[in-house]
Amino acid sequence: MSACDSSPASSITSVSKYNTSTCSFDKDLYEIRMGEMMDLPTPTITPAEYQDKWYPSNSSNGSVLALRNEDGTMKALGMSQGEATINFQCKLHNENGSVPKAQASFKVIDPVSESSSVSALLSSTSDKAGSLYSVNAILEGADSNNLYGSAYSIDPISKEQIQIAHSSEYDLFRYDTTAKSVSFNYNDSRCVSSPNYVSGDLVTVYAQLQFDGDKPYLDGYFQKKETNDVEPVITIKDGDNITLSKTTGLKWGETITATVVPEDDRVIKALVIDRGYTIDNGAGVSATVFSFTLTSSNYLSVTYAEVGTTPIVNIYFTWFFKDDFSSPFTSTSLDEEVKSHLSDEEKDYYGAVSSVSLCYPAAKGIWMYSGRDDESSFSISLSTNIAKRVTVSAYRHQPSDISSLHINGSSYVPESDSVPTMFEFTHDGLPITTVTLSLSVRCSMYIHSVTFYK
Repeated sequence: MSACDSSPASSITSVSKYNTSTCSFDKDLYEIRMGEMMDLPTPTITPAEYQDKWYPSNSSNGSVLALRNEDGTMKALGMSQGEATINFQCKLHNENGSVPKAQASFKVIDPVSESSSVSALLSSTSDKAGSLYSVNAILEGADSNNLYGSAYSIDPISKEQIQIAHSSEYDLFRYDTTAKSVSFNYNDSRCVSSPNYVSGDLVTVYAQLQFDGDKPYLDGYFQKKETNDVEPVITIKDGDNITLSKTTGLKWGETITATVVPEDDRVIKALVIDRGYTIDNGAGVSATVFSFTLTSSNYLSVTYAEVGTTPIVNIYFTWFFKDDFSSPFTSTSLDEEVKSHLSDEEKDYYGAVSSVSLCYPAAKGIWMYSGRDDESSFSISLSTNIAKRVTVSAYRHQPSDISSLHINGSSYVPESDSVPTMFEFTHDGLPITTVTLSLSVRCSMYIHSVTFYK
């Protein structure tokens, strides 16, 4: 970091033949901005007749400072932040054969940039492409393995986001000598370790503004990291019944559990977490508890399984049964009866009947009877999983406060106490592959029809 002067540590002394007694520079440290080129300083030589006998030989840190020959003049080019030295060498040798040398120290600093915000850059027009900006923002979408970009800068106030194309501390600048402009040159061969930045960090992003079509993005690197005391916010869509495991003292990157109470017993397809640039789907069709990581935009909303409208299998049990309660159905006998009354198109979707217990043939449909200790049930499966709704029509045969029909675990109770009462219920899901009908204890019902929709 020293420069040649008259002190013993930095002076150059030659034998009397050349009488080169001292050399010095006018500064101890030269500052050069990233992407800037400057004429190399020339050491002042005593005696003066040896002034033109000196030339720059090399830089001790070529990634920070490079040498360029422009118009026959050697210049220094700032490549990336840091410090470097340039060695100067005399063309003449001392009498003892040694070569007088000197060093000039350089510090490469950021080029002139404009301080801006994510919100302001998002409204920029393409004439600003190539401009250099310093942006204070919250980092998102980066982790310890993120060497190649695809991170986002989040405005701490508006929560707007802009993409960073090269989110690496190893990015270098490239200087266009013709256009006299600075651009970033991503050199992945220099990525020998992961950047020490993670989602939720408050960072200063130093970058060029670029455009992908009309969409602006930043092409640069993270300059520094600060303490993030901005608390994330969770917003729930109006009307959605969602309970959170935590609502205060929230931290970026924290895992939150959301419990959803579905509306009207509908089947939840997903909990959508809008982060501004991605959507997280739920773990499964029947899930009501979801976990997510707090980010910039935590707008929660529920989506439900689609409702089917086109019938694909329609089974009318009253078509082929008689008033004969003596012999209950087996899985085989009921399956054969159903198949014999299906159309060829319905058979393409139909699978089989199974798990038949205490189900009897009757004129009003399948008679299901449950005693005190026994349960009546049967299952219908399809050969495909495209069904999104099933509708069941049934008659309640005898009144009971606890009489209810169950379909895939959901209970349906007729509203009227009169006997017989015909009722219908619809069960939505995504998808419906197998439907199991079961009867609560001490109850009897007639199953009139079961219809599947896609």
